[in-house]
Amino acid sequence: MPTNGITGVVVASLPVTDLATSAAWYRDLLGLDYLREFESGGVIGGCALGHPDTGYVLALRLRAATAGQPDLRGEHPLIFGVADPASLDRVHAHAAALGYRPTRGQHRDAAWVDVVDPDGIATRFAYPTRRWTRFIGIHFDGDGSDSEYDAPQLTLPAPGVSHGRSGTPSGMDAPELIDREVVYRGKMITVHRDTIRQPDGSTAEREVVDHPDSVAVVALDPQGRVLLVYQYRHPVGAYLWELPAGLLDRPGEPALDAAQRELAEETGTAARRWHTLVDMYTSPGMTGERVRVFLARDLHPAGGGHGPDPDEGILTTDRVPLDEAVRRVRAGDIANGLAVAGLLAAAQSRPDDFADLDH
Repeated sequence: MPTNGITGVVVASLPVTDLATSAAWYRDLLGLDYLREFESGGVIGGCALGHPDTGYVLALRLRAATAGQPDLRGEHPLIFGVADPASLDRVHAHAAALGYRPTRGQHRDAAWVDVVDPDGIATRFAYPTRRWTRFIGIHFDGDGSDSEYDAPQLTLPAPGVSHGRSGTPSGMDAPELIDREVVYRGKMITVHRDTIRQPDGSTAEREVVDHPDSVAVVALDPQGRVLLVYQYRHPVGAYLWELPAGLLDRPGEPALDAAQRELAEETGTAARRWHTLVDMYTSPGMTGERVRVFLARDLHPAGGGHGPDPDEGILTTDRVPLDEAVRRVRAGDIANGLAVAGLLAAAQSRPDDFADLDH
């Protein structure tokens, strides 16, 4: 990643599940060199990566070796300050080209780009930078002079491999962002016109809509019925049957927390069992917006004064057998993309009692 425009960093020791995967992920995102491993009793428990120009070093440690330390999943222990909004655009384009699925956010006078690593820990690039204190501080020399080995022992994937995420296949070069013009900034979306350079040297323009990511919920009761919401959607000029859903527009709110909040607000329902059902891009030809659809079971009434956002208008809810909902999808009666994906994914996983889903 180009380092021009970065004005400051917070250094952290991050707990990870797989050293090779995470080291390659951060190497490609941040332009780091692999420095060394940390070894104790003949077991590699961590590693360090450094930037060849700045001397910045990032330490990764196996999660099993970080017992008693805070769980950083859903947190932002790594904060990079950038000099201007254009630098945020470059970071977003670079992470997207790697297949890392960056997200944008804005709160009052601050804007940021978040990129979540394979363990669910977010690296944040922010303008302007705000002081951040929740991190595990550790410092190393960046020149590798205290290496314990002459050469690294871990085998990392080659640069540019997607490390388990959808993205640019090995051996294929991603187009380079060379210019960006903001065409419109609204309350919810930003529209920009990008000029990209193709691998063959030609240039092309792409019009892109930045929109917050979102979550949706397939809430399944013991009778095998799903909760559906009937809501007016102005862009299509019609009421649609949908899943309970909402935007990830609250700073730092994890996707699961947002899904639980939306289910309570729109249906007055809570759930004791949650699974990740499916991830999807809503319309990748024009926007990077992605959605995580959850499966919620063991439903019960939500406590507290939950209610829908007044901007959403009047919501009607219904409980429909999953088989009937799938039939309505195939008949075109349920046409919302998130609902179609979530309902079909739930029907596919149901025969094995959803044993194939992540918890």
